[in-house]
Amino acid sequence: MSTITNANIHGMWGVYAGYNGSHQAYDGISIYQNGGTLGVVGMAYKGNFFTGLTANSGASVGEAQASFGQDNFTMLMAGIASKSGYNFEMADGRLIIQPNFMMSYSFVNTFDYYNAAGISISSDPLHAIHLEPGLKIIGNLKNGWQPYASVSMIWNIMDNTQFMANQVALPELSVKPYVKYGVGVRKSWGERFTGFFQTYITNGGRNGVGLQLGLRMMLGRGNSGITNSAGSKPAVKKVIKSMK
Repeated sequence: MSTITNANIHGMWGVYAGYNGSHQAYDGISIYQNGGTLGVVGMAYKGNFFTGLTANSGASVGEAQASFGQDNFTMLMAGIASKSGYNFEMADGRLIIQPNFMMSYSFVNTFDYYNAAGISISSDPLHAIHLEPGLKIIGNLKNGWQPYASVSMIWNIMDNTQFMANQVALPELSVKPYVKYGVGVRKSWGERFTGFFQTYITNGGRNGVGLQLGLRMMLGRGNSGITNSAGSKPAVKKVIKSMK
C-alpha cells in the first residue's frame, strides 16, 4: 500500500486479496458459496470529503441443496465500484453523520451445469448496475471501537439475461428497489487490523435479515508521518475511518 499527498488532498492505493463465503436459506433451499477475490483500490480525501474506487475479479463454487437433490455450479465475477461521502463531525469527532453514495457495475457468469434432476441449466452472463445512496451515523469510542447505524435505498439495474433449462426459457432475473437498515460495530487494532460485525434488515423488492462479519489485515508499508490538512492525524487512519 502506498500513500500520496499534497497540500490539500491525500490519497492511498493498494492491492488486496480475500476469501468470500456465504450461506443462504429460503423456501426449503440451502446454498453455500465459497470463493476468492483479487483487486486494486484507490482512495482520496480532502478535509472531511472522501472518495474511493476499486476494481476486482474473482470466482466461487456453489452448492445448492433442495428437496430434489444437490446442485453444484461455478461462477466467475468481475466488477468496478465507487463510493463517496462526507463526514460531518460533532462532539470533537466522537459522533459522525455521514451521507454517502455507492455505485457499481458487476459482470457475473455462471457456467453451464446439470442439476440434480439431470436438466441442463444455462444462462447468459449477467450485467448489473447497483446504485445506493445512504446515511450512516458513527460513534468514535475509546480503544478503537466504532458502533454505527445506517439506512440506504438500493436500485439494481439488470440487463435482459436469459435463463434456459433444457432449451426452455425461465423467468428473467430482476430485483425491485428496496430499503436496507443496519447496525454494527467496528474495531481497529493499530493501523493494520480492522474487524467488523453487522446485521441488517431489507424491505421492499427484497425482504430478509442478514448477518455479516469480516477481518482485514493491511500489508506493506505507508508513510505514517503524513498528516491531514489540519496537521493532526495520520492520513492512513483518516482514510480508513472515512471509507468505512
